Amino acid sequence: MSTAPKPIALPVTAVTCLEDRAHIERTAVLDLKAGGQRLRLGPVSALAVDRTLHAELTADHPATVLDVRIVRSWTPRGPLPSTGDSALRRRVHALEEEQVALGLRRDRLRARVDLLGRLAADLLREIGEGSGSGESEGPRWARELDRVDDERDAHGEELRTVEARLATLAAQLGEARRAMDLSEEESAELVGHVELTVETTVAGPVGLRLSHLTPCALWRPAYRAVLDGDSLTLETDAMVWQRTGEDWSDVRLTLSTARSARATDPPRLGEDRLTLKDRSAAERRTIDVELREEEIGDLGPAPVLGLPGVDDGGEARVLRSPAPVSVPGDGRAHRVPLTVFTTAASSEYACSPEVSPLVTQVVRFDNLSGHVLLAGPVDLVRGSLFSGRGTLDFTAPGAPVELPFGSCDDHRVARHAEESRGSAGITQRTVVTRTVRLHLSRFSAFGEHGERVVVLRERIPVSEVSAVEIRLHKDSCSPAPDVVDAEGIARWDVPLPPGSHRTVTLVYELSAGAPRSPGCERCATARLPTGRRCARGHATRAHDAAPVGSPSLPRQPRAGTPVDGGGSCLPVRLRIPELLGPHADALAEELDEDVTLTVPDQHGSHFVHSSKRDRWMCIVCGIGDRLPLDASAPGALLAAIWSSDEWERHHAEHHCVRGRGTLRRVRMTFANVPPPPDPMAGPSTTSGWNRA
Repeated sequence: MSTAPKPIALPVTAVTCLEDRAHIERTAVLDLKAGGQRLRLGPVSALAVDRTLHAELTADHPATVLDVRIVRSWTPRGPLPSTGDSALRRRVHALEEEQVALGLRRDRLRARVDLLGRLAADLLREIGEGSGSGESEGPRWARELDRVDDERDAHGEELRTVEARLATLAAQLGEARRAMDLSEEESAELVGHVELTVETTVAGPVGLRLSHLTPCALWRPAYRAVLDGDSLTLETDAMVWQRTGEDWSDVRLTLSTARSARATDPPRLGEDRLTLKDRSAAERRTIDVELREEEIGDLGPAPVLGLPGVDDGGEARVLRSPAPVSVPGDGRAHRVPLTVFTTAASSEYACSPEVSPLVTQVVRFDNLSGHVLLAGPVDLVRGSLFSGRGTLDFTAPGAPVELPFGSCDDHRVARHAEESRGSAGITQRTVVTRTVRLHLSRFSAFGEHGERVVVLRERIPVSEVSAVEIRLHKDSCSPAPDVVDAEGIARWDVPLPPGSHRTVTLVYELSAGAPRSPGCERCATARLPTGRRCARGHATRAHDAAPVGSPSLPRQPRAGTPVDGGGSCLPVRLRIPELLGPHADALAEELDEDVTLTVPDQHGSHFVHSSKRDRWMCIVCGIGDRLPLDASAPGALLAAIWSSDEWERHHAEHHCVRGRGTLRRVRMTFANVPPPPDPMAGPSTTSGWNRA
């Protein structure tokens, strides 16, 4: 075994900079002798992580690494030569003596300037008194005033020179004293060396590759966007900080978003219990309407408070410097260029007055860099002028990018909102009408031509419950929105010539009423009480509540009703609800009233479809229920075309009717029921039309 008397240099050749540390790679060529040897390499950073130290030998003959470790020691800094110390002390002494002399000179000059000032004041007083008593010594007074002014100017200039020299001496004396303190201080520094034990059978050169992790190094992405007309140039850089105790000179720099300190095991999942309970009667009758601000969900990394990390979208990303770089270990930020590309860009002048009254130029382009654009700050340059700094979000290769380039100072937007409340009809639905007026103006310089399209966006609430409805009054809007998306964002493309102004009006209505009854569990074609079935035979949800005013007990079908309990009566099997149901729903929506479809069944009528509206009180009839013709409005309409023989047979077979005046009384209640045919007047003239 032999020990090298002098450490072998082991320079840094490659660096992989991670989010909060660096992976250092060092290479060297060793001239080994046959047998086992222990080598001392370095110096290296004392911050190197021991457990990440890895050494590898490459040679044409067998060579093995037996052991590798880092040995740290406190090495005092070497003192400066005695001649340097003596010269430094002599310089400090000379500066102190000069400072004292200049201080005395400054005091004498200040006294001299004050004396000349008092002399000038006495001379002026003498001139005033002599002029008042009739004496005239103009030449003498002029000579004395000139002499006093010249001396005051000369001594004042000399005083300013002395004060400037004193300030310079104070700075030089401070630096000299700090240098002397450092030269006399015997502080030590921690230095690390690598002890490598190798064994080889043949003497000769061997290549060594040694790697380890080191803290106190990090990087973050940074960008520079230059907009020139319809083209945009995006430069991708890396800001690198490192204070590892050694400089990186001409190294191959690789930038990675891998987090080596984060655990790779997935987090343990906890139990999440969901419990359902029936609503009380008071909860069914009450609707709480509130506005909630909700950010539209989007894919991508979640924002991080404080100093952000490198957002890589959940996948480790690797970027490489195209050329070797040098990063000093001074702890300051150093900019390393990575990639640059130029692409076509489109601009849009957008404004959301509810958020900000500024009109912002938004530039859209595609990511043609060939790699992902990590989230980071971007310097914005419009033409040759720096316009500010923005933020670039995480963007995949080839994906579109939106980059705001700052606001336009020649645009002004004012927003005024009005709100009125009321109730609608006997339903007592609360109606809130909101009117939003947007005033947009453009101030242009003299000689500017061409109109500019400004995109205005205003938000309309979106309802999450059926009892709350949002309705846009397009007739009252001026102009009507060009587009209203699913998130309730209304958009206008407003052209603005130079020096013009426009007003955009948005009117929408928010109404809330009683909660609707539960609907079909599968097809949602009818809203029925609990336990009933829809026109297609689908059962409603068991936990849904019946509407206010409906019977609390389930209804039983009447005797003779051709329904099997599942709603599969003959009209349903003939697809009458399926074919006519959508038309009934549309009519109910247009009239805001209940609309039902009924079919005659001898001397009764069957419900086959019902389109319900929100009401505080309503009469609930299940699909398939049979009602007598002379006791319901649908029955009266269906019986309007009966002949006298059919009426006689009806009264003979149904003794529970309320008399011949029933139909007439029904008609008096429902004014739209046509009059019954007169038995003495012969055939009805409307019979053929009604039957058709």
